[in-house]
Amino acid sequence: MVEFHEHNSESAVAGDRMPADVGGRRLAGIYARALLDAAKKAGVAQTVVEELNAVIADVFEPLTALTAVLESPFIAAEAKISLLDHTLGGRVQPLLLNFLKVLARRGRWKVLHAVNTQLQVMFEQLQGKIRLELRTATALAKPVSARVVEMLHKRLEAVPLVQHKIDPALLGGAVIRIGDVIYDGSLAGQLQGLRDSVRQRFAHEVQRRRNRFRDSAGN
Repeated sequence: MVEFHEHNSESAVAGDRMPADVGGRRLAGIYARALLDAAKKAGVAQTVVEELNAVIADVFEPLTALTAVLESPFIAAEAKISLLDHTLGGRVQPLLLNFLKVLARRGRWKVLHAVNTQLQVMFEQLQGKIRLELRTATALAKPVSARVVEMLHKRLEAVPLVQHKIDPALLGGAVIRIGDVIYDGSLAGQLQGLRDSVRQRFAHEVQRRRNRFRDSAGN
């Protein structure tokens, strides 16, 4: 049986030493990848992904006092480990329980939600799925929405998990966000691009005239 121990997250140890402004999201990604890799090796990836999501929703979020203890820097790590054993022992995969103990022992409990978010995304990608946000100026009729999903499926070569948002400021067209990448096909975006282009040309022309003036004055 594969278990999650300290050595499963050696790269996360390096992440622990990253500056706070850099470490948050990146550190969560390191821990999520280490957990998913260990779970895949043990053949329990889907179970671990589902169990982590469930214990956060059903245990840690409702039991705020428990979360406060696990986050506290003033409570000994071994007391936190004992509490996790008492709360989750025999109820979740041993690999997941050991992972949670690693977070508690290293004082990284506050990244748990971010780890869960990234773990869900990583597992979806493993299944050939991809999350994206689709923003349009108005609601899409069902046939149009179905065609958009089909088009995205073909373009991305993955099953799109679409979160549709209405944004009247777009005027028309659509904006698609995949992770940190934004594809702006909206009318508002096109107008902004046109304005930027005009500004750049104007600035270039002003600079050209200044240069020509300096050259003539120098002569």
